[in-house]
Amino acid sequence: MSPSIPELIVNITELRRHVGERRSVDCRVDLGEIGLDATSVHVEGPVTVAIDLESVSGGIASAGRLAAAWSGACRRCLDPVSGEIEVTVDEVFEPAPDEGVTYPILEDRIDLEPVVRENVLLGLPIAPLCRADCPGPDPEHFPVQLPADEADAAPVDPRWAALDALVADIE
Repeated sequence: MSPSIPELIVNITELRRHVGERRSVDCRVDLGEIGLDATSVHVEGPVTVAIDLESVSGGIASAGRLAAAWSGACRRCLDPVSGEIEVTVDEVFEPAPDEGVTYPILEDRIDLEPVVRENVLLGLPIAPLCRADCPGPDPEHFPVQLPADEADAAPVDPRWAALDALVADIE
């Protein structure tokens, strides 16, 4: 795992002394390469972090917002598309965390990086569109052209035989 981002490591010694004690974390951090490779959507630039931490019985509650710019490819036409996400954070840190439910308190500090990474990743669009009525790829830009010698010699898929017969009947 990569080294943690210093701005996201928070000393909570003072925070844990009194239940209800609060502290804010406001920063912009670069998460490096983060995105959805299957859909070619990636975070562009730094992530804005605005999280309030509050001491609660048995742990630390975090609540706030994350904002980031993203870019990718339209799922229909593959043209470049970009946008911004704003994600709400509402997580709990505990000394003995439940895997997948809460995050760990390590000694007298918490690391917000996993919270930020996971929430930003979940906020990215899975299948972005350049516009709601995107018609898909333009055949003029992506014509299928086989070399002349291969066009005539291309094997015909037998599953299309019934359709070929219908076309022949129509003509």
